[in-house]
Amino acid sequence: MLISFLKKTDEDGKENGGGKFMGMGDIIFLLVIAALVFGFWYFNKSTKEKTIMHYAKCDSLFTAQEYEGAKECYEDVLDLGYRTDSLDSVGYHRIEEIDSFN
Repeated sequence: MLISFLKKTDEDGKENGGGKFMGMGDIIFLLVIAALVFGFWYFNKSTKEKTIMHYAKCDSLFTAQEYEGAKECYEDVLDLGYRTDSLDSVGYHRIEEIDSFN
């Protein structure tokens, strides 16, 4: 199946179907691709925001010296889908620091 804006030729080498730039199938195909790209972008953006907000909550618990809650919070971070190396190392460092207090 060819996309309709590509010129089709029949067996004699003559061009068929010239006239329409895009057919309905092409428009639907492009809309599906656009929806997939937008959906991936939105999922990625919301996952990053959720992770950053979670780390901010953990940091606020740590600075308020609520170490048990901060440790649980940083352990919950390990289950999140998006973690950068720097945030990951901050989490492990804080857990080790809290464990050294006990």
